[in-house]
Amino acid sequence: MRGSGSGGSYPGHTKARDVDRTATGELLDRARAEGQLSEEEHDILVELVAQARTLGRALADAATIVRVPGGAGQRR
Repeated sequence: MRGSGSGGSYPGHTKARDVDRTATGELLDRARAEGQLSEEEHDILVELVAQARTLGRALADAATIVRVPGGAGQRR
């Protein structure tokens, strides 16, 4: 993901690409598999990510909720 919330160089209002939504969805799937998210949390976040039009809120929030390899994100 390339959004500002994940340490990327694009502002949050940049339009999200399918690849951005897919990468974030895969991150959420891993977090669910590793026990970081409940099934309900996962389902809600996956739905928000699928509907995200920009790199801002939904994608950045999802990435900050789970731990990203390298320590970029953390669970709230």
